[in-house]
Amino acid sequence: YLPRQTHKFTNSFTTSFSKTFCSIVTETRFEQPYGNFSEKTTITMAMLLPFILVAPPHTLRYLKLLGFKTFSDWWDESYDEEEDHTKRMIKIFNLIEYINHFTIDELKNMHEEMIPVLDHNKEVLLSISNKKPLL
Repeated sequence: YLPRQTHKFTNSFTTSFSKTFCSIVTETRFEQPYGNFSEKTTITMAMLLPFILVAPPHTLRYLKLLGFKTFSDWWDESYDEEEDHTKRMIKIFNLIEYINHFTIDELKNMHEEMIPVLDHNKEVLLSISNKKPLL
C-alpha cells in the first residue's frame, strides 16, 4: 500500500515518462574510471524508453555485457568510450542536439523501430531482478 500522496506522485511520474521519446539518465557518478548504473537507468528500461546515459565511461559496455541492448543503430554512442570527462559530456550534449533536430513524426517512427530493443531490455531486466544480486 502506498500513501495517497506517494501514489499521486507515482502516477504523475509514469504519466510524464509516457510522454517522452528518450530519457537522459543522469547517474550519481560521472567522473570515475569504470561503468556503473542504478535504478535510474533500470526505471527507464522498465518504462520502455530509449536512453542516453550521463554516466561514467563504459557504462553502455557494462550494460551490454549483462545482456541489454543499446541504441547505436539510431545514434552515435561513442560518448560511452570517451574517458576524458569533459569530452564525454560534450559528446552527450551533441547527441542530445542531434536527437532534438528530428521532427515528432520522425521520432515516432524511430520509436516504432526501437520496440524490439525496448522489449528485450525489459525482459532482461525482469530476468535479472528475479535472480540473486550480481555483485
